[in-house]
Amino acid sequence: MTKSNTTPSNELVEIDDQFLPPESQEHINDLEYARANVMGAMEKAEKGMQELSTVAECSQLPRSYEVLGNYLKIIGELSKDFVQISKDKRQAKEMGPVEKDGKVVNNLFVGSTKELAEMLKAKKQ
Repeated sequence: MTKSNTTPSNELVEIDDQFLPPESQEHINDLEYARANVMGAMEKAEKGMQELSTVAECSQLPRSYEVLGNYLKIIGELSKDFVQISKDKRQAKEMGPVEKDGKVVNNLFVGSTKELAEMLKAKKQ
């Protein structure tokens, strides 16, 4: 099954989820949603930056340039988030299906130490 999603830039993204387990596909869907949100925020930030630049030029006030500088910093952080989401998405797709081999890595025993000792003794015999 192939899903098509449109991003804010009207770019069509094809995802082949035939071989991905549900957990991986859900993670990829979450990453796509986050990516679309970051892209939308970046587009709005660019428009806002242009308006702030105009205000700073017209007013020539130090505070307006300070606000513009902070806004540029926020846009840079959004760009870093966008790149990180893209990397995470690529890694999630490259991992592919997760095979369960039946090995237990971490176990939790709920009971007293006496019950644990008895269980371990019974297992040895």
